Amino acid sequence: MLVDLERARCNGFRLPSLSLACPALRVVGYVCNIDGRYLDTAKVIKILKWPAPTSVCEARAFVGVVVYYRI
Repeated sequence: MLVDLERARCNGFRLPSLSLACPALRVVGYVCNIDGRYLDTAKVIKILKWPAPTSVCEARAFVGVVVYYRI
């Protein structure tokens, strides 16, 4: 885990100093903990309640969100 934190620091990712003592972190829609990376349940609920697209633009937006959050 320390190697991943060092790699993140070298790439410009900053964490508040107290975040390292937390059991889990929310990072860009994911919950990351010692067991791995999981989808944030709030994002899953938002996707499930997404209204049906009425245009090609809305359909592309939905597909983009779903593809981003797939594991």
